Amino acid sequence: MNFSLILAAFVAIAQFTVGLRVNRFTPDFGSLFAYRTDLARRNDDTWYEANLFAGKVLMRSASLVLLLLVVMESYRLGRDRELLVVFVCSLLSLVFVYIRTEKHLKGVFFKDGKRRPKF
Repeated sequence: MNFSLILAAFVAIAQFTVGLRVNRFTPDFGSLFAYRTDLARRNDDTWYEANLFAGKVLMRSASLVLLLLVVMESYRLGRDRELLVVFVCSLLSLVFVYIRTEKHLKGVFFKDGKRRPKF
């Protein structure tokens, strides 16, 4: 059995599950699984918006990592190379979640944490 395939799939599914949990059940400020940055912790509104958006982006990026895993398995790149590529893509997806969420929060809220008006 391909241990690296199972491990990589577990990481991607765990990433998707955390995104689902953060998106569906917005955590409290002290929760273990939450999107915590200075911008997200300004007030309750920024906290909930950040966690909802980060959960959605995390689920999408985890789905792309799972798709990448399926494609790589069909081409059989080699066990070690597959594992390395999936873990690097998982880490890059976390960076992508951070960048997208911070950009979203800066577009929705002013620096003081008040919501920008919608036009």
